[in-house]
Amino acid sequence: MGKKDSVSKLSASSRYRSERLPEVLYEYRFNKLFDRYKAILKKQKRLRKNPFEGSDDMDAVDWAKFVFGFVLVPLRILFLFVVFLISSLVQVAIVSGQDTSKPLPDYVMRMQQMVSYVSSNVACFVLGFIIDVKGEPVPIEECKVQVFGPHSSWLDAIIMSYANDGYPLSAVGKAELASNPLSKRVTKATQNIMVDRANRENKDAAKEAIIERATSPEWKRRVVLFPEGTTHNRTSLIQFKGGAFNPGVPIQPVVIRWDEEIAWASGSASRMWLALRALAEPYHVCQVEFLPVYHPNDEEKENPIFFANNVREVMAKALDVGTTEFGFPDRALAKYVAKRDMLPSKVLNFPFAEVVEEIRGRAVDMRKFESDIKGQLLADVKLLLKFFVEFCDKAESKLSEENFEQLMGKKIRREA
Repeated sequence: MGKKDSVSKLSASSRYRSERLPEVLYEYRFNKLFDRYKAILKKQKRLRKNPFEGSDDMDAVDWAKFVFGFVLVPLRILFLFVVFLISSLVQVAIVSGQDTSKPLPDYVMRMQQMVSYVSSNVACFVLGFIIDVKGEPVPIEECKVQVFGPHSSWLDAIIMSYANDGYPLSAVGKAELASNPLSKRVTKATQNIMVDRANRENKDAAKEAIIERATSPEWKRRVVLFPEGTTHNRTSLIQFKGGAFNPGVPIQPVVIRWDEEIAWASGSASRMWLALRALAEPYHVCQVEFLPVYHPNDEEKENPIFFANNVREVMAKALDVGTTEFGFPDRALAKYVAKRDMLPSKVLNFPFAEVVEEIRGRAVDMRKFESDIKGQLLADVKLLLKFFVEFCDKAESKLSEENFEQLMGKKIRREA
């Protein structure tokens, strides 16, 4: 398909979407967003680091470690497969005959702890982990919820179990992780809470499950979450979701410090490449620090997002990093940009949350905004981003107003 045909196709798609959007979004789309992009391009020296931008550069030392360590990759994959297969089968066998929708007996949880302790320690040994654990988990009677951050790799889940000495955890994760029959039975046996992000009813059920397990004295499992909801490059702490903070109970923050740059960021060229690099790394050095329990005040109990932001500030201070309002929607945008060989920081210098807040201030019907317009807006920003990366000069990240107007089928309103 030629460029002219692409322009016509994208323009038609744009006009179709415009008919579905409220006028306030239409005006914002064709004026404010493009103005924002133009302003960014004029201030390249003041760019904010996009937390989903990957670190794909490798120096001579990195390449040497990868080449000589590549022999470890098949061995580690084999050993990890055996370890997780055996531990999964044992976990499922332990709860045979038990109702896993209810709190399990103490003796069952003790057996599960032994299995988790052994499997997490063996996995850490196989992967070459050198982990320094600072502080310790408080007794379950004092605090039942832990939040870990920053979330930057699939390895974090192993570290989470290792740092808790295999203590039975109700981990909150995405439903895709339980996509096959065995993993589905394992998550059920270990009483994890799986969330389908595209299913509102499932998300509501997960919210209620977190509240019940965090507040009911009958549940003895510790609820653990990565409140950011996705992985990034550890340069800051991104938006915290409210799940862990909805119960309004004390929370123990836990921070992870890595002595390496490999991070599972959506803006990286390839996650398979990152996985290979992690498996080929001779050893991984990290520190896990259990911070003091955070007790919410009355205002924080009533406002989970306020509670989440305050806990995030505590964790950011401990990590000596900043916070940012980039969040889960920005992850998809960064992934799209990176696949077209562009730096997310250069194109996505502002978080989607800023766009949402500006539109929310103009919305008349807040219920409609949250249920309908917000989702349309994300789709619309993705469309604009598609135009931007397809038709700009990649070397300079420029999109001319003339080309933009041609794509949008509308003249840009300019200030007099």
